[in-house]
This record gives sequence, structure tokens and C-alpha cells, in this order.
Amino acid sequence: MNMSRNQFLRNELVSAVHEHGINIHTRELYLHGHIGESEEEPGVDYRMAVRLEKNLRLLSKSTTLPILIHMHTIGGEWHDGMGIYDAIQSNPSVVTILAYGSISSMSSVIFQAADFRVLMPHSEFMTHYGSISVECNSVSAKSAIDWNERCNKIMLGIYAEKCKDGERFQGYSLTRIKKFIDTKMRQKQEWYLNSREAVEYGFADAVFGDDECQSFGALLEE
Repeated sequence: MNMSRNQFLRNELVSAVHEHGINIHTRELYLHGHIGESEEEPGVDYRMAVRLEKNLRLLSKSTTLPILIHMHTIGGEWHDGMGIYDAIQSNPSVVTILAYGSISSMSSVIFQAADFRVLMPHSEFMTHYGSISVECNSVSAKSAIDWNERCNKIMLGIYAEKCKDGERFQGYSLTRIKKFIDTKMRQKQEWYLNSREAVEYGFADAVFGDDECQSFGALLEE
């Protein structure tokens, strides 16, 4: 029995979504860890970054209509995450990220790159200072630690710039916001917020189901 053209196209679409994380027709991308033989979540790595960079470039070649990224990742590598952050920031389209599950560590930074940031109702949002391990001579170790401190300052700057519009930070200067976030992360080690608290602090713009985002289609409107 010959496969109909419509069935063939549906199969191609399903394959593109599952194998490459892209639905060209609806302009939706899927950002998640590499699915392989291991049962552990690999998190943000070079595979995730390269896939998203390719997909964003593909969608922006012919039009600048809005793009919706479905993000479900626990975080991971700083440099790969910043590659994703820069790719989203530099994209000419309005990019919305809809985040599921645990938005933590590097994924909480990537989330800030979007023009519109939406959390699922039962998401958890977590910020912390990343870990660093050093196995080298003393000069190289100091260099690595110095670079890590520079990355921490970049992260605080990204958070503060977005959080300045949060309800909890009204009237705060950027310096004061940075100090507040820095203190929270140092006191708690891992600072957890539920989806509504994340909106109040300015780490997110809305919770899925709010007036402006009651459906996936609404997140793709111009």
C-alpha cells in the first residue's frame, strides 16, 4: 500500500521535531538535552547549543515572524549555554521561551535571553554559582578561578538587567539588585523560587495560563 503524500509529510514533520527539535511550519523549537543511550540528563552541552544555533538560523532565513522555544533542561556547561544565549539574543525575531520542569543553573541564564519568558505553573526556578574543579599548577588554577569570577559577574549582570522590572525590585538600582541576588545565592547556595515568585522577582514575565499566554498559539502571535 502506497503512503499518501499527507501521511508522508506528517511523518517528516514528526521526524524533524523528534530528531532535530524543530517544527518549521509552526516556528517552534525544542531545547532539551541529548537523548541517547544514557538515562541521565546530559544538560546543556555542545550538542544542544549547535542544534539550536542551526535551527534559529534556519527559521530566520526567510522571515522574522515570532519563534517559540520549548525549554526543558536542568542546566549544564557555561560556555555552551552562553552560545545559546547569544544566538537567541542576536536573532531578529521576537523569541519566546516557554520553560518546563526545573529551570536551574545555566538554563536559568539562557531563559533570560528571550524577549518574553514564560514558566509552566509547576516549574521551579533556581539560581546558584556554578561549580569549578581545578587540577593543574598554581598559576593555571588562579587563572581558572579568575575567569570563573568574571563569569559570575556576567551572570549577575544578566539577572539584574531583567529583574529591574520585577515587582520585588521596584525602586532598586542595578547595583542593589546585583547585591541582593548575590547575597541570596551565597546564603542559600541554591536559591529556589516557584513560578509565581520568579515572576515577582523579574526572572520571568508570566506563568502559562495568564491573560497574555493562555495557549501555545498566543505565544506565537505578533
